[in-house]
Amino acid sequence: MNQILIKNTNINIYKNIYNCYIIIGNEPLFIKKTIINLRNQVKILNFIEYNSIIIDNKIEWNLIFRKFLEKNFFYKKKIINLIFLNKKIFVKFKEKINYLFKIINIDIILILEIHTNIAITSNFIFKIINIKLFLLVICNKLNNIQLIHWINLKIKKLNILLDDYNCKLLCYLYEDNLTFLYQTIKDISVLYPKKNNINSKIILNITNNFLFIKCYDLIDSILLGEKQHSINIIIKMKHEEINPFLILNKITDNIFILLKLKRNINKNNFYLLLEKFLIPKNKYMILINLLKKITYNQLYLSIKLLLEIEINIKSFLIHDYIKKYFWIDLEKLILLLS
Repeated sequence: MNQILIKNTNINIYKNIYNCYIIIGNEPLFIKKTIINLRNQVKILNFIEYNSIIIDNKIEWNLIFRKFLEKNFFYKKKIINLIFLNKKIFVKFKEKINYLFKIINIDIILILEIHTNIAITSNFIFKIINIKLFLLVICNKLNNIQLIHWINLKIKKLNILLDDYNCKLLCYLYEDNLTFLYQTIKDISVLYPKKNNINSKIILNITNNFLFIKCYDLIDSILLGEKQHSINIIIKMKHEEINPFLILNKITDNIFILLKLKRNINKNNFYLLLEKFLIPKNKYMILINLLKKITYNQLYLSIKLLLEIEINIKSFLIHDYIKKYFWIDLEKLILLLS
């Protein structure tokens, strides 16, 4: 077997350039940084043009095949990044994916970016991809021991003095949200560059000011009716450059769940649906109160807005839509649901 497997994204994995990179896992921060590092590295070889395409059930594969064959007047070489928001979509289109390797050429680098809900192993990929040579990068979430080690490496690099207790405090506050944890460590280094010892008071002060402890899930904030808090989370997501496709996919799924629950709130199977959708029991009353308050018109208008956002992202009809309008449209969605 000639596949190259990389589990440690901190080492230099780009000494050799491959035509295909498969980046998979349940840690968005590692996936994001791996792709950024890869793009920076291949720029040296004039791979400048970058195409990012989200793959869903409605994707037109002929358009993707055309991307592989068409030529750009300005750039000979290009990167095509296919984003799979869950592994089921990836498995569903395995034949299409394997066909891509038949039409790829030396002027194309293909990145298969696959997001999963659980930790993944290399066997999952090796059973699907038939080509003999590619670089596989596993980007799974860290366990508790790995997380502490990761924090220690970061604070050492940034010359921050943080004891074990406060390392664990950061882990607790941010649960498994490595993106916000990393940003907080950087904020500490900027705000307290000459501080000999960072204590819990400083950490709590920073996290309280930024208002994003345990609030990466935007839906939770919406369910609580915290309009301003939800907008603050969106602003933070924009600052952190969180992948818009992931945000859109998650919100859309939850809006459709809300619609289905709304239709069944007075039926006998309502609590079975709550269990089916894995709603925590401590959120039952919050959700029920929201469903009583929210109207069908609000939900339908929200779905309409989400569809418009999806079309604008995928069609490229509006120049630089994500940068200029996507985050504003998300705020409109919050106001619509409030």
